[in-house]
Amino acid sequence: MHPAQADGHVNHRVIVIGDMEPQPVQVLPSPGADLDALRQFQYHPSCVLPPGTAQLQDCEGCKCNGPCLCQTQLPCPCAAECLKGLKVIREEGRAANVILLLECGSACGCSQCCQARPTQGGVTSPLGLVWSEQKGWCVKTLQDINQGSFVCEYAGEYVSGAEAAQRLADYDQQKRGHALLTVRLLLPSYTRSIRCSIDATDMGNVARYINHR
Repeated sequence: MHPAQADGHVNHRVIVIGDMEPQPVQVLPSPGADLDALRQFQYHPSCVLPPGTAQLQDCEGCKCNGPCLCQTQLPCPCAAECLKGLKVIREEGRAANVILLLECGSACGCSQCCQARPTQGGVTSPLGLVWSEQKGWCVKTLQDINQGSFVCEYAGEYVSGAEAAQRLADYDQQKRGHALLTVRLLLPSYTRSIRCSIDATDMGNVARYINHR
């Protein structure tokens, strides 16, 4: 959280979290807000791997030199698949049963500014945090966001299935709310999937505060 607020007078200063994001997240004036919870939260704009985790090696990626969508010899496989997924998101939104969004990665020759990396650029929409007595800290959009627009990834600590189960048991014993999310990811072969657990309880980004009704 920046700047540090020792007195808790949110109404007189603009506080931001995630000031390393392209669009820092404002903490909006909120009477009775629990600022200590924000101070203790470790903000990280992307997911964190556990120490000692081996990185994927020998992956195949595109050989583009520069942004994939600007290549003269199209279609780049990554860009073609990415555009296909983005089209489904824009046109069908939540009505789509399965959304496959293939992006360029670390094995690709293009740079981080490549348009085929739509979810890797951090928070780009103006977002704010507001305090709710019922939900705690919640995310509020500060301007309209079009359907299909990327808002933010769900960032936190990657944990194994065993570690996720242990943490859930600990949170339950402590009667503590948590932000541990488990999802199933479909692999590019479309025939297999992997189970992925991300714990944003103590470390992560603004997505940790997104509530549902």
